[in-house]
Amino acid sequence: MTPSVSNAGLSTALHARGFDMAGQVQYNGHPDIQRLFVRDLATVEGAEVLKGHLSVLYGQGAPGATINYLGKRPNGSGNKKLAFSIDSEGARRVEADLDGAGSPESSLSWRLVAAAQAGDTWINNVSLDRQTLFGTVNWHLSGDGVLRFEAEHQHNERPFSFGTVYVNGRFKYDKSYVAPVADSDRRYGRYGLYLEQPVGLDWRLDALWSASLVRRDETLAGFWSIEDEQTLSGYYRELADVADQTDARLALRRDMTSGDWLHHLQAGWQRTSLDIDFTGPQNIGGFDIDIDNPDFSGVDFAALPMSPRISRERQRENGLFLFDRIEAGPRLHLMAGLRRAGLNIATDNGTVKKQATDVEHTATNWGGLFKVAEDRAVYLSRSESFQPNRGLDRFGGFLSPRTGRQYELGWHAGGADYFHAALFDIRQDNLTAPDPLDKTALTAVGSIRSRGIELDFREKLTQAWTLSGQLVVQQVRYEKKTYPAYGDQLAGVPEHYGALSLAWRSGRDFDVWATLARVGPRWGDAYNSFRAPGYTRLDMGARYTLGKTADLRLNVRNLGDKRYVEYLSDADNVYQGERRNITLTVQHAF
Repeated sequence: MTPSVSNAGLSTALHARGFDMAGQVQYNGHPDIQRLFVRDLATVEGAEVLKGHLSVLYGQGAPGATINYLGKRPNGSGNKKLAFSIDSEGARRVEADLDGAGSPESSLSWRLVAAAQAGDTWINNVSLDRQTLFGTVNWHLSGDGVLRFEAEHQHNERPFSFGTVYVNGRFKYDKSYVAPVADSDRRYGRYGLYLEQPVGLDWRLDALWSASLVRRDETLAGFWSIEDEQTLSGYYRELADVADQTDARLALRRDMTSGDWLHHLQAGWQRTSLDIDFTGPQNIGGFDIDIDNPDFSGVDFAALPMSPRISRERQRENGLFLFDRIEAGPRLHLMAGLRRAGLNIATDNGTVKKQATDVEHTATNWGGLFKVAEDRAVYLSRSESFQPNRGLDRFGGFLSPRTGRQYELGWHAGGADYFHAALFDIRQDNLTAPDPLDKTALTAVGSIRSRGIELDFREKLTQAWTLSGQLVVQQVRYEKKTYPAYGDQLAGVPEHYGALSLAWRSGRDFDVWATLARVGPRWGDAYNSFRAPGYTRLDMGARYTLGKTADLRLNVRNLGDKRYVEYLSDADNVYQGERRNITLTVQHAF
């Protein structure tokens, strides 16, 4: 996967196999907070990268992959950890992770995580201040059942960063177009209830309910677009944003035999609702910014004329699913799934209320794996994805969702040391454009195809040295263009990317590692009028264990202090990669 930038870093965004996840991230099998949220990894035990989107289980999402974060849970260990970090920009971070000690007599166990960071980034007037508090309690029920409650709060004060630009044949590196008045106050609250309970012979009920509340007051102060080779048009906005999200899921699971086949069956229902109320006046082009010497001292932001803007949205998604994973003997495994989903989106701009989409969709997937030996297998799968299109065609009907289908043929060999190779072919249809017969309506005319090979390996060279790496070579093209003037290739998507890591361990006390990451050239806009060069970045790190309870870590990102473009989608939507950053972390267990 390669970095993408969604909402100037205020949402989780990655490219996988040519498609942007665009914030569609899962948490414990249901949508994470979807409104301008970046999960603090202190709350996460691990993450699953699900290649080939399983819309059958998770609902709408991008075709290439889905990330499912696995939240931390109580484990009854009694472990407690405290970590402190400081980096070369002067930013500080402290993290505490407390797990309650369990006992055979106790039906309750708990875990508490707290994290706070403060300081500046390498981008002027952009801080990274954030505080997170996460708590979870397990209640152990009779019959091996577990009821878990989670609560978390995050306060994020990172301003919108706007990125940089490409003008006169050059990228403007090391420039910040964020005014000092930019400010952010984003507060997130989430409460979750999870039940895992046997219900009768061989059946198990998994149920969840999660409610999230977002409150955002923000001042955006930066640029809107390129006026000429020396000038950007300014942008200023004061906004208030309220979002309420509710997720629910019920699933029945059963392991059952049919002849010589063992079925791992699950069937269920899932619902996600999201209500957004977004208001705030704005000024576009009320001041100019010098591209080479940005200076906001002469701008009287309080005197700028403001235009009101209101945006409200109501989203509902319901789905029924059936999924079966089958052990058809010791060598052959099969899987198949089906989901019927309904999508409803209504919008209101304060003047006009309209139904943006109201459609139903059926997604399927299937696949099989054959073990040619105990540690070697070949597999074939087909998976589908869908994402809603918003708008009406010229006949007043709703447009079908963007649908993706992926075929994947793969080979896996090994265990702890392994080699994995996969060929993939993904096509997404129903991209929309204005209807040439009615410019107020939309028509589905576009499609994208991504084909490539993905390699992944790990090899223990000696007792001390381990080599691992990943490589993706892909061809991502428009098969049908939404506009004839567009180029053949997608903006911001490289034709190759990968990483090679070498790690050395001296007993249990000292570790050193180095990673060489490579991302190939990318087209800079939809018209394929300019390119961002590829880059190779070196990251390094070391860890020294101090006795049994503490360790010292040093991480260096971008050791060569290389200037490069991490992500772009247009000449005025360019994000430079982070400059060299050195982080020192001390961690103590008690």
